[in-house]
Amino acid sequence: MYDDILIPTDGSETISETLTHGLSIADDNDATVHTVYVVDSRMTAAASGDTSTDLERSLEDDGREAVAAVDEQATQRGLDTVSDVRKGTPAKTILEYADEHEIDLIV
Repeated sequence: MYDDILIPTDGSETISETLTHGLSIADDNDATVHTVYVVDSRMTAAASGDTSTDLERSLEDDGREAVAAVDEQATQRGLDTVSDVRKGTPAKTILEYADEHEIDLIV
């Protein structure tokens, strides 16, 4: 039914239930788990100069850690994973990712 499932993450603890649910659905369907973290461009645009660059770099690092954590849990279940860290407005960027990768379900 589902071949590709997207589990967006912000790296917070609040994703725990969503992640468990998404991985369960992926497991039931032998689906590929896609994970995306979006560095909110509105946050980095509000900062200036070196502060903006440092903030963006820090958020990208946070994003890499967040998607790695999801990938690790998916891999432990034997699922294939695809992950990405992008910049933009989160809702719009998540939908663009889903369209580009022909995602069947966003959790």
